[in-house]
Formats: sequence, structure tokens, C-alpha cells
Amino acid sequence: MENKPLVSIVVITYNSSEYVLETLESAKAQTYTNIELIVSDDCSTDETVSICKKWLETNKDRFINTIMVEAEINSGVPANANRGLAECKGEWIKFIAGDDILVSTGIEEFVKKYEGGGDLVVCDLQRFHVDKETGGKIYGGIYPNEKRRKMLHFDLVTQQKSILTSFFIVTPALLIRHRLFDEIGGYDEEYRYMEDYPFAYKCLYNNHKFDYLPIKMVYYRVGHGSITSNVGVFYNERFYQCRKAFLQKEIYGQIPFWNILYWENEWVDRVRHYILYSICRNKKNKYTSMISKIITALSIKAWYDRED
Repeated sequence: MENKPLVSIVVITYNSSEYVLETLESAKAQTYTNIELIVSDDCSTDETVSICKKWLETNKDRFINTIMVEAEINSGVPANANRGLAECKGEWIKFIAGDDILVSTGIEEFVKKYEGGGDLVVCDLQRFHVDKETGGKIYGGIYPNEKRRKMLHFDLVTQQKSILTSFFIVTPALLIRHRLFDEIGGYDEEYRYMEDYPFAYKCLYNNHKFDYLPIKMVYYRVGHGSITSNVGVFYNERFYQCRKAFLQKEIYGQIPFWNILYWENEWVDRVRHYILYSICRNKKNKYTSMISKIITALSIKAWYDRED
């Protein structure tokens, strides 16, 4: 065991009681043994904390170390991740949301197969949703898709240019070497409702490129409410405005005015938001869904960037 790197799994929770046991059990089921498990909760108002504490106490002997991190007030996704990060001792860190599931062989395959010297490694994820009638899991495709995989094989300079116009990082399947945070710091807490895009941008512009390793690491849950989407509505407005603030501060100034493809897509996105949020009151039904599809069809870039 002394020759095996310690891997820190950090489960990020916020009102995740319906799903978090599956996430914790998937950490326990890892075929790799040299793991510490940290649960970082952002002031959940449901039973998440008590469920996690009980589970950690019961299963603590499975791990090198277990820690429960709590917050007195809800402080947002980046701050929650940073609190978990502060407790990590592992060489590699794997963040996972408290509603996703780790593939049991994922960490072991990663340790065996990754031979690069990079600090950021994207693996594969598979989307799934739960059938409402049967309760069974229905699995979708494997991501990153072909377009994103090509970007992950680019050199640093090309990735730096690409991140300005296309967020190609599959963050739920990302592993991060601990030393990276010592160099560039943690997640940017200025953007309370998003951590992935600002972090990827900071990494690349501090000269750390993303590598790709084609192993399946995560089952990614879709079809339920999350920080970035809500059931029955089009926009989580807080996330939308947070993303808009990041783009205005960090990205827009680097996009040349003649990049018509990018600016046309931004214009379409603003129009879509105004109509669906301000006029249609953000309610999703068959009529507003049709309106959304029509507006989205106006964006050439959205068609090009769509996932397979």
C-alpha cells in the first residue's frame, strides 16, 4: 500500500438525501483500496448530513480516513468544494456530486493506466436517468463525445483558445492532482453558483492543460433538479446570471468582434432567456418548449456544438 498513491474522494452535497447513499456506496465499492472519503455539505436543510454521518460511522473502516465537513450557512458550490479540498491528503482528488455514482473500477483503472505527468485528467462518464414507472436505470451515451475528445488532445495553446468559445471539459469525470491547488489556489468563490468553467479557465491560463484517459469513471444522473437546472423550468436564474457575470468579466474581452459565430450565439441566448424567463415566466410546457427549440435553431454555433 505504501507504493500506491492516496486518492481523496470528495462528495459534494446540498439537499442530496434522496441520492447520496448511492454515491457513498459507490465510493465504498471501489476496487482500489488506498482511498480517503470526505463529505462536504453546504448547509443542507434536509436529512443529508445525518444520513452521511451515520453512513460514515458505519463504514469508516473501509477507508484510510473519513471526514464530514459541515457549513453553518449556504455559501455556494465553489466554497463548498474548497472546504472539502482543505481536508484532502491524497495525491489525486476526485470530486463527485452527491447524486452521481462512481464506477467501481474507475479509480483503480486510473491509477494503473495514467502514465502522464499532467495535473488534470478527464475520463469518461455515462449519463443515466431513472425510469419513473419501473425505477430502473436507463443509460445513455458515453461522454466526452468526439468533438470534446479532440479538444482534450490539443496542445496547451490550442486548449487556451478553445476554452474561450467552447467549454469542452467533462468536469464530473475529472481527476485533479493535489499539487495543482497548492500552485494556483482553489475554486473561485466569486462565482457562487458555478465552479467548473472558472476553474478550467484558471488552470489553462496558468499553463496547465487537460489530458484525456479513455476509462469510464462516473455515472452522471440527469432528469432531476440540480444547481444548474430545475424540473419544470428553463433557467435556474441565479446560475444563469452567475455564468453571465463570468463571461462578461473573463471571456468577452478576448473574443474578437469579427467572431460572428460566437456573438450570434450569445445574442440568441439572450433573446431566448428574455422570452422564456421574462415573458413566459420560466414555465416549461409543450408550448414554451416549442418556442425554445425554435429560438435555439437560430444559433449556428449551438447546432455545431450540440452533443451526439
